[in-house]
Amino acid sequence: GTVQEVLVEGFNSSTGQWIGRTTQNRVLNFVTRPRPDGSAPAKEEMFGRYLPVRVTRAGPNSLAGECAIAV
Repeated sequence: GTVQEVLVEGFNSSTGQWIGRTTQNRVLNFVTRPRPDGSAPAKEEMFGRYLPVRVTRAGPNSLAGECAIAV
């Protein structure tokens, strides 16, 4: 899929996915790669960031993907 620039807006703890919006204002739910030490990024350091996200699936109301870089 394409790589979209996404503004991180939230985190869904039930699915373990980050929630963001593309520059076209589409909702994109995505996962991040694990860090080398196995830790996950803190919510405070993710909210408001722009990240490149590769789209892996498109639904009627949102997109799904995975972060294209390690965060």
